[in-house]
Amino acid sequence: MADLRFMMAFGFGFISLMFLGFLSGYCLGKFVLKWSDNNSLLLALGTGIPTLFVEGFLMIIRLNKWEKKREIEKQQQTKVNSVISLSSKKKHD
Repeated sequence: MADLRFMMAFGFGFISLMFLGFLSGYCLGKFVLKWSDNNSLLLALGTGIPTLFVEGFLMIIRLNKWEKKREIEKQQQTKVNSVISLSSKKKHD
């Protein structure tokens, strides 16, 4: 369940930032710089594509952290289980 929640939150953030990256580039060109539609679309690509790369890079970092966290939790759970099994064996002896 935590995996699904993590991926959904990241997915919605990724889509939102991607949309806003392209939209802000277009609006900057069209309304602030008073450029033509074609030039504004090129600026939208110029802001949107780097946004995609940055978000992709951040996704890789977040997934690596997530995997490391899960690995550490798994190791801790294994240690706890081994301690419990050792203590139960000592009680039976």
